[in-house]
Amino acid sequence: MLNIEDVKNKQKRKNQILFDRHSTCLQPLLEEIRKYPHKTLTLWALTCAQVPANELNQLLTNDD
Repeated sequence: MLNIEDVKNKQKRKNQILFDRHSTCLQPLLEEIRKYPHKTLTLWALTCAQVPANELNQLLTNDD
């Protein structure tokens, strides 16, 4: 599924983004995402982001 040669070529060109929506390895994920409404995906993403946001907030408040 992962076209490693494509990734290596992008690395050689010093690309910072190695994958895009056309990457073969992301197709199963994209198919799954397309099943849900935008609002549901947004809520899921915000829920996932809450954990690292809380950790970052804790690190920044402990810097004092």
